Amino acid sequence: MESGPKRVVNRVLVACGGGDAEGIVTSVQRAGLEAVAVFTTQNAEAGWLDDADYATQLEPGTDPVAVLSAALDAGADAVLPGSGPWARSAQLSQLAANVGLLWIGAATSVLSRVGDASAVRAIARDCGLAVLPHSPAIQEPAELRRWVDHLGPPLVVRGIGIGGAPPRVIVAGVEARELLERPPAGPLLVERIVPGARRIVVVVVSDGEGGAVAVGEHEDAVLVEGQVWLRECPSELPTAGLRPTLHNAAAKLVVELGVRGVSGVVFQVGGDGHIWLDDLWPGLPPAYGLHNIVAGIDLVAAQLALALGDELGWSQADIAPIRAAIELTVFVTASGTLEHVDLPEGYNWQLLVHEGAEVEAAADPALLRLVVDGPTRHAALVMAGVALAGVQIDGVPTTLGRLRTVLGGRDLWEGRSGLVMEVPAVPGALPLSSSAPQADD
Repeated sequence: MESGPKRVVNRVLVACGGGDAEGIVTSVQRAGLEAVAVFTTQNAEAGWLDDADYATQLEPGTDPVAVLSAALDAGADAVLPGSGPWARSAQLSQLAANVGLLWIGAATSVLSRVGDASAVRAIARDCGLAVLPHSPAIQEPAELRRWVDHLGPPLVVRGIGIGGAPPRVIVAGVEARELLERPPAGPLLVERIVPGARRIVVVVVSDGEGGAVAVGEHEDAVLVEGQVWLRECPSELPTAGLRPTLHNAAAKLVVELGVRGVSGVVFQVGGDGHIWLDDLWPGLPPAYGLHNIVAGIDLVAAQLALALGDELGWSQADIAPIRAAIELTVFVTASGTLEHVDLPEGYNWQLLVHEGAEVEAAADPALLRLVVDGPTRHAALVMAGVALAGVQIDGVPTTLGRLRTVLGGRDLWEGRSGLVMEVPAVPGALPLSSSAPQADD
């Protein structure tokens, strides 16, 4: 991959929180740069913040100007949005450029295109990819009702842009009625989903000039009500030939969009191996660290190198999985005070909320994350089960018990991960198609 204009950077604001932020800060420092971490009230006492060079508080719902002010106040000369929602923000990218800060992510022009979900799907069709029937961007409740009625369950309704409504899967008519009685704020996208599909994320590193390397793929193997309980890397695909098909399709789309840096292309994969575009993440995707483990690489270093104008130095032949890795997340199911957490030693735990904190289930319910790896997928699953068996959480109800049950189930062990969107076919629903319905249908 060719190099671009060189930039000199000394201090980087890592504008994301959560479990991925710790690894991003470490990679920034490993590159010889100072890292500014951000924290919220809930994780203000996280131990890893002491390892950052500087730290600043940014609460959920912060606007782009506040993020930019935090970067300037900390003396940063670059902003790395990481795996959080700011990676999608054309506004923050442009603001950073306006004041001379380096934006370590997709270019503003790319983010503007990616922000239009319908436009991305049109580009995907031009690349030969199948897309699912979907609406244009919806602002008004009347339009939401029309598209829900038109597409029919099963479907997903998701917010577009920063701070958009979380994805909501609609399987039956009663759920559709509940949605329409209390519609989320727009803009929204309504899109069909494939019954029993698997959700596969292909990570691509591209130079914006036509060169792209597909690093690998991971699967959101257990997804419950919009929460990803378990991810595994590499994914347990039904056929070996599906992997290069997914990788090539993802690389082709990223090249067409002109992305320079790391991105994640999300697919729904049907039981027959058919693939549909689901989403595009124009930056380090959530759980990017699994690929660092599996392929022995550093995706943050790659993102930094390309933003600074350096060459990536990788080719497709250099990438091969050497391990298997699994990420598990425990969520709270009701608000309360986290009194105590007991975790077995010897594992890679990330406690996302400190003991004694008030946890808001509706705001950010992720409580605890575990990453394990092993020489094989089954070895990693066994290790994960042993680790979860020794966890004790007091004060708030969580998904821990249900996650233990799923982890010990035969379906997951045998690679039948279609737990992601396991919804029944609905008689009379609009047939799946590679063409989106038009707004005047």
